Amino acid sequence: AVKVIANELARDRGFRERFLREAMIAVAVEHPHVIPVYDADEAPGGHLFIAMRYVSDGWNLAGLIAQRGRLEPRLAAQIVSDVASALDAAHARDLVHRDVKPSNILTVYLRPHHSTLSYLGLSLRALWFTMLCGAGAVIGTVDYMSPEQARGREVDQRTDVYGLGATLFEALTGQVPFVNESNEGRLLAKVQEPAPMVTQVASGIPPAFDAVVARALARDPDERYPSAGELGRAAQEAAGRRSSIGVRREIGVEVARHPQIENQ
Repeated sequence: AVKVIANELARDRGFRERFLREAMIAVAVEHPHVIPVYDADEAPGGHLFIAMRYVSDGWNLAGLIAQRGRLEPRLAAQIVSDVASALDAAHARDLVHRDVKPSNILTVYLRPHHSTLSYLGLSLRALWFTMLCGAGAVIGTVDYMSPEQARGREVDQRTDVYGLGATLFEALTGQVPFVNESNEGRLLAKVQEPAPMVTQVASGIPPAFDAVVARALARDPDERYPSAGELGRAAQEAAGRRSSIGVRREIGVEVARHPQIENQ
């Protein structure tokens, strides 16, 4: 899959230099749970592009949640653990995703189950917005955006921990942490209020998930898990540390009934 950068951005010398520098870092991230970036360069005519693996099978996590309403806790923990390991690999190279959410997590069933983080280049999209709007621009998706993002402050890997925590909350309960009709209302809530406990929103969730999600969604970054991997491991422990093989067998049986999968 080839993504071509808008011409008005490509013509900006400062953007082009920063784009190529950060994109080549993304190329260097190799991990089984990251959709790889193969190349990023300037083509004849001054066009900037990113070449990524094209993936045609499977659903994103948002679609899976929409289909089921919410996920079984062990499955939710396994998916979050997969993505957490991908984020750790990106963070090790100083790449912050900035937009971790269910629609950016691809779940492929025919392996029989494998979750990957897509659009690692969203750190580049943040670069575009920063250069267009200046420092302090609010970048991300409201329902998964950390409080520091909402305030337009500097972000680091703990911002992605928050996004992954919000994703875990939705996977477990079927809804986002803060429910409000307006974007402004949801942003204000996440800056001023703690997220509700997952066991208060939905039944059948092991109580240990309350503490895990609460720490991941802490308003103060210093109170969150210091790494995505630690959140992933905590989620697995809350789910009872069931082996990923057992979870994969369940996925293969249940999702195979979906017409998209049956046709393949």
